[in-house]
Amino acid sequence: MTIFKKYLGQNFLIDQNIKNKILKSINIEKDDIVIEIGAGEGSISSEISFLSKKSYFIEVDKKFIKELEKTINKNKSSIHNDDILKFNIKDIVKKHKKIRIIGNLPYKISTKIILMLTDFKKNIKDIHFIVQKEIAEKITFKKNDQNKLAIKIQFFFEIEKMYDIKPNSFYPIPKITSSFIKLTPKKCTNEIKDINLFNNILTQAFNNQRKKIKKSIKEIKDENVIKNTDLRPKQLSIKEFLNIYKHIKKIEEYK
Repeated sequence: MTIFKKYLGQNFLIDQNIKNKILKSINIEKDDIVIEIGAGEGSISSEISFLSKKSYFIEVDKKFIKELEKTINKNKSSIHNDDILKFNIKDIVKKHKKIRIIGNLPYKISTKIILMLTDFKKNIKDIHFIVQKEIAEKITFKKNDQNKLAIKIQFFFEIEKMYDIKPNSFYPIPKITSSFIKLTPKKCTNEIKDINLFNNILTQAFNNQRKKIKKSIKEIKDENVIKNTDLRPKQLSIKEFLNIYKHIKKIEEYK
């Protein structure tokens, strides 16, 4: 009997209908380079390894490695027993122009993983993740109800919430519903040269999210930066935050 480690957030997909639906949604092609994060017992790893040109499986729990070795196409795949947040993904990115990333993510680190992958957006074709439904809804665009995390991710990726997955599709059964999401890198994301400044602006704005933006960020003195400075942070678009960034960056350059 497999013993699952709660601290690793292990909830493995066991519903064959959902597995088939996910594989159909991803539509792996023969020239694809695929990374699967959290391969676990290999619920879809075998199909990935045989359908793709090259696949990399990253699994932190050592006890699943031997099982994966029996399941995958070894001629076109490699297994890495490592934590994705510590794993040197650059080594894979350097070898390939475009990669596709798939994963059933531990709920507690799903946003950390997504934010980490923004650094490699130029080399990513698309991302398909199973995440907590609450996270999927939080990072998906909502007019007049934005948040810091959503802005950070939406600046780099188009996000599509494809469908929900019921708790009984997993074992052990989680207490919450999951969602299957797709992230596609945006083409024009090179306008921000100073990501730390951009993040600081978002933090400054959303730490005072009940205040009007002109009071949260004092560098905005006129409406040439954004049309309505009486709006609150959650009401601003990504483009408006980008305009604020450009304005403050220009001020800093002249200091």
